[in-house]
Amino acid sequence: ADHILYMWSAKPRAGATTDKTLKALLAPFAHLDGEWLLQPVNDETLVLPRIGHSAVAVGGWILLVGGVQPNQASREREVSCIHRTGKWWHQLQCAGNAPTGRSWHTATVVRGGRVLIFGGSNGRKLFDDLHELQLTLGGDNEPPVGARWSHPTTTGDKPRSRMGHTAACVPGDRLWSFGGFTKASASKGYALELYELDVSSMDWRLLQPKQADDEGPPLVGRLGASSFVHEETFLVFGGSINGKAVNELLALSSTPRLATSTTSPTSANSAASTISRVQAVGRAAVTPRHSAAATRSPCRRYAFVHGGCECDKELGLNRTLGDLLQLNLQTYTWAVLTPAKGAIAPGLRFKHSLFAVADPAGRAQLTMLLFGGSDGGTTGGGEAVDAQLWQLSLTPAEASTRPSPAPRSQVAPLAQLGVGSRGDSERTFSRRSSESDRDEAEAEAEAAAAAAAE
Repeated sequence: ADHILYMWSAKPRAGATTDKTLKALLAPFAHLDGEWLLQPVNDETLVLPRIGHSAVAVGGWILLVGGVQPNQASREREVSCIHRTGKWWHQLQCAGNAPTGRSWHTATVVRGGRVLIFGGSNGRKLFDDLHELQLTLGGDNEPPVGARWSHPTTTGDKPRSRMGHTAACVPGDRLWSFGGFTKASASKGYALELYELDVSSMDWRLLQPKQADDEGPPLVGRLGASSFVHEETFLVFGGSINGKAVNELLALSSTPRLATSTTSPTSANSAASTISRVQAVGRAAVTPRHSAAATRSPCRRYAFVHGGCECDKELGLNRTLGDLLQLNLQTYTWAVLTPAKGAIAPGLRFKHSLFAVADPAGRAQLTMLLFGGSDGGTTGGGEAVDAQLWQLSLTPAEASTRPSPAPRSQVAPLAQLGVGSRGDSERTFSRRSSESDRDEAEAEAEAAAAAAAE
């Protein structure tokens, strides 16, 4: 099959044409019409450059929790809010005992608008604590009018301390946490563990997913992966394994816990869980990466991944990425979305955040907000961490017609062109100390320090 370069817009440009065949191929990928804009903010003093933070949406606001500023040993404890339009920032005043400042943690919204913070690192040790932020929402365009931190009591199989893991809320009022870097020596610190938290009973359980694709090599742990949920499936993409980035897409699934007449809901077991590699269409065009920013569209049919870091310690490869990927969650098809020549874009970065929000006016439009991150030192003069907020508004092609997904035979493999190549948008840089090496050396040092402290 021919390779196809998908542009941001299906509209003809100079020297290009669009025909019925191209439109048919574009239709199932939907979000291909838009451009990045650098979004001004209402108060620049509220916007701190950071990496390793988390971003979640509650009501009409996106909460940024934690992270670390450049050349700063301490981690952020403040919670900042961005309005879904990207125009207003607000510093949230929280009552209660705030968690220790941290980065490389997870923040997950569960039932009732509660935000659960788990794990992470403060640069000296790894954490295994769980914190809850309960918000009191205001009007549609007003920031939360109240917020309180608490430290909920949990039971069951408490996870070990870790950083660089990924988490999401799955059906059945369950929070799943996967992977990360721990103090375990047997796996060199790279965890393959899947933990489940019943958010009703606050009971942890260590699941033992069985690898479904028996013919493939055994799966191993990873840090810096991205995740999103589609229906009953928890999808995990990318990550770093012993200094080498991967582009694997993993699917994990199980059924919610079921209580019997002789067991309480807290002690009830989950049904058998499975984990497998997804043979996604177009995977060959997807550059391996860790520490990318990822989000799922409000319609729940697409996931987007931006940037990240490609690394291979054995080959001495380390480069920061600036591409934007789209994954069709119904057909497991990847598309590399390439901006038109001359269009501005956020550029190379990783350890940042990306969040998709629906258009509040109900129009057929999707908005993505991208914030922070590091260029890994690719611009010279040391690592640059910025406080830029980028906005991408996209018009889904499916909004008016909602075509059926194209058969897989119609989906051509994607060419790794434009942003997906080693051109201006993705460059290879040689540095004495690669960012990936520093990440993993930091993780190992923190694990050793934590072990010594115990």
